[in-house]
Amino acid sequence: MSINTLEDVFHRLPEFYSESSCDAYRAAFRRAERLTGKRLCQIPADERSWGEEISRLAWAGEFRARTPAAAERAFHTWCGKITAAIRRVQAADRPDVPAEAATGWARLVDYVAEVENTRDVDGRLRLPNMASVSMANLRARLGMIPPQALDQAAAAAALHRLPPDKTESFRNSVAVLDRLIRERDRHAPVATLLPTANIGPLPKRRDAPIRWQDFPAAFLAARDSALDRAVQSSVQCARTRAERIDARREGRRRGRRPARNPAASRRSYLNALSWLIRHAADDRAVFHSLESLDPLLTEAHVEAAAQRYVARCDAEPGLLPSEDSSSLRTYLSALTVLARAAGIDEMAVLAIEDIALDPVYVSESAQEMSTTRERFVRLIDRDSAVARAIITGPETLLCEAEHGFDRWARLGDNQKAETLHLAIAAAAMAVQLARPLRTRNVNEAEIGGESADLLEPRRAGAKAWIAIDKRKVKNRRAIEGPVPDRLWRVVETWRERGRPAWIARHAAHGCRDDGFLFPGTRGGPMPRSTFNKAWNRGMGRLGLNGLTPHMMRHVAATLYLAVQPGDYGVVAALLCDTLRAVEKFYMRGEGRAAAELFAQVMAERFPALDLGRGAA
Repeated sequence: MSINTLEDVFHRLPEFYSESSCDAYRAAFRRAERLTGKRLCQIPADERSWGEEISRLAWAGEFRARTPAAAERAFHTWCGKITAAIRRVQAADRPDVPAEAATGWARLVDYVAEVENTRDVDGRLRLPNMASVSMANLRARLGMIPPQALDQAAAAAALHRLPPDKTESFRNSVAVLDRLIRERDRHAPVATLLPTANIGPLPKRRDAPIRWQDFPAAFLAARDSALDRAVQSSVQCARTRAERIDARREGRRRGRRPARNPAASRRSYLNALSWLIRHAADDRAVFHSLESLDPLLTEAHVEAAAQRYVARCDAEPGLLPSEDSSSLRTYLSALTVLARAAGIDEMAVLAIEDIALDPVYVSESAQEMSTTRERFVRLIDRDSAVARAIITGPETLLCEAEHGFDRWARLGDNQKAETLHLAIAAAAMAVQLARPLRTRNVNEAEIGGESADLLEPRRAGAKAWIAIDKRKVKNRRAIEGPVPDRLWRVVETWRERGRPAWIARHAAHGCRDDGFLFPGTRGGPMPRSTFNKAWNRGMGRLGLNGLTPHMMRHVAATLYLAVQPGDYGVVAALLCDTLRAVEKFYMRGEGRAAAELFAQVMAERFPALDLGRGAA
């Protein structure tokens, strides 16, 4: 009997577990149906697919425990039960391991376990500690193949089947095997069991970067000139007030705005050009002889690149389908602007523009309702526990962080890092709930100096205030509004207790008090990667896997409408969206249901709340 779905695993549980254990595993599988919203027959029975499913689960309120940390542990225990059942049933369903492979791996694993963390007669370490674990990992993934027959193709195929959280350990295990192969002279007892050549570095999902030095100087000059013109703002070049107004009108007509960050805009256009070169042909080397952008920025090349990209996204399970991602639309839009800046023939520019608007490559549903909104609706799923976890999230994370700050001197290094990450997530979530903001405005928020974005109360009884200058906002509209007291307490605790500890912890790397709410380890604001890591850790603790900082804009907008029903104009301004689009989503259907759900939870959580005044 082949094992294809979790339903197949479910029916075979009695073969592998006792009656009491089987009942527990069956309950776990039923919970999987409830949490994923799918039937067991719709979920593939492999670790990678299951890992992707649980990475998107919002499990808030599902696992009862005394603390959020205990609930998170219960969640991971439940995930592990499903994974263990998949492994056990699939292992029994596999054909018998060839005797040669079984014997070879047994000898190799036993030898490595014997010599790891020992030294030879010259005092050199034979193999590092835990090397036997790496060999056992390889045996579990590649046990059907004799160790001496391994090559890069077999290792890459095994890597492709692994869940995302297992790939790094597999790569490390291959590196240990490569060390054995290189030093086979020091390991004579198993020398015949080792492959004749190193496995080598395994392919990564990202393409090899473009080597711009392979292109002629004339092409690079044309590229740089086009990038400069694409980034350069006609508004900034205008001299008189009338010229600036005309330039702004022309920019709005063409759907362009002045570049807020010229360096980032330049990188974006360069990435789009790199994407085109990597996807327009099977061999990128065919473009190495070009002298200008004209032969590259053609309708044929752009359409071929789009087709290859869509096919690649559909073929590789680790990539999002193109219709679920905005990447393709971003690349095509950037190429349209770049082609116009490069002086390409107008008919060719219009052809590229048509590709960028083609529903084959740009989902119509994405135009009607953004992918972020769709994911937000799926996350909420009309579940009051999820809405409650979001509304109380900053305070829940703050409680966890304060527990760590109270025991700071007794914490280990990892516990200190976790405490700080939870405090960062709590403060960021509080700011996002107070006002719908883009991630950049939260990540780079300032709390000191003349350009402060967060202003503390000036007197007793006054409110803290968000005041973000229009020059920092994408649509060039200033964002202002009060911060509710309960949310300001979270931000203030991070500022008074967490932020100084963060600065002291990273002072050796250049972190200093330079006015940012979340200081970076090398000056300036916190890197986005660090910010996202802290955010994801906090959302995992709350059971809100899949809730991204960008999605919080729609959470805050929904919460605002829950408190101020019908105020769609304000929400449209806050989200930089049209009034028609906001009304279409929030006045009916799932958007309205989400607002009503949040209003209900707010009324339960804060019964004395005067919704007419807009406090939250």
